[in-house]
Amino acid sequence: MISEGEDDFMGFTAGVDGQLFASGHPSTGGNIGVIGSVGPGGDWTHLSDGAGGPVDFHAMTVSPADATTIYGSFRGIQVSRDGGRTWEVSGPGPAELIDLSAAAGDAGHLYAGTMRGLFESVDFGRSWQSIGAAGNPVTAVETSADGTLHVFVAGQGLQRLEGQNLVAVSEIENQVLLHIGFDPDDSANIVAVDAESVVIASMDGGKTWSPLVP
Repeated sequence: MISEGEDDFMGFTAGVDGQLFASGHPSTGGNIGVIGSVGPGGDWTHLSDGAGGPVDFHAMTVSPADATTIYGSFRGIQVSRDGGRTWEVSGPGPAELIDLSAAAGDAGHLYAGTMRGLFESVDFGRSWQSIGAAGNPVTAVETSADGTLHVFVAGQGLQRLEGQNLVAVSEIENQVLLHIGFDPDDSANIVAVDAESVVIASMDGGKTWSPLVP
């Protein structure tokens, strides 16, 4: 396996087909580019250096509509349409980007959480428009298996996108979520990680939360 010891992977994502992808820094220094695994427990292999790389993707996402379409953020928005083997820069991306999530239904549809709110692209990341939480940090964005986009807005809590509106799910006081993950078989089961590396879980779609490990 490539990843053993103290390698530092800043970006990590999984496709609906179980394929895993990561990016970051090896323990020896520099950037590792993009690596992939066929699933949990599988060997990691180097797939690509990315465009202008080796890249260090801090945000990555795989399209639920096409498991071969992958996005990453490194000197702009990069996209691969062949499972991570080749990459191109599709556009500069929105300013102060924090997180990315591909939408369900269309491989070119993408969401971005930024320090200035929630943004949307419908052309593989070439152009963006603000669609919610304007002026507020959106620190995590994730599309659940049922196709619903969930976002965490700092100071406001967890919200979901219904049509063109963000609807409150839960406040989650005194925490800022950085990562959200959904059970692929039941979107009501959610795991999240906050800025202090505390892992919390919900079994009711995000309405209530408790520590994953008491």
